[in-house]
Amino acid sequence: MENNMKRPISVWIAQIFILLVSIPITIGVVLSIIGDAVFLANSGLTLFSVVISFLLLIAKVAFISVFLFAFWGLAKRRNYGRWLAVSAILFVISLSVLGQLMPVSGPIDRYEYENMAQVIGAVIGGFIIYGSFGLLIYRLAFGRNVKEFFGKVPSADSAEPPPPPVFTSV
Repeated sequence: MENNMKRPISVWIAQIFILLVSIPITIGVVLSIIGDAVFLANSGLTLFSVVISFLLLIAKVAFISVFLFAFWGLAKRRNYGRWLAVSAILFVISLSVLGQLMPVSGPIDRYEYENMAQVIGAVIGGFIIYGSFGLLIYRLAFGRNVKEFFGKVPSADSAEPPPPPVFTSV
């Protein structure tokens, strides 16, 4: 018996979100790795700088791999994909909240609201956005449809063989 259960909408949304977040992160990490290589080539190669650069390279590749394995696990209906997706989305949302609470300084000025209507709109928009992500995380982690979708993984090893043919004499 084959299970052709439809993919829940929360899994679709999580896959799209992970894909859209991982593309710019991957580009940034690749550019960072190239910058590290150029820096190592231009500076004096010491054992310490090579070891630190190699450890940073491993950390950067591991960071990208979390998003890759989460996307792949969701696509292949693996339970690890669901939990990696939950942790990746929680990490991105945590960084977003941290960026709102402790803004970094840089060449771009932070937007300041001009009146109380803009402040209220920003607060309501924040509640809607973070509430939607909270609902997505809840549905992805504990939703009944998602549990059923990831619980019934069709595999070739667990398939029952057909019964042997029965011959009757006439």
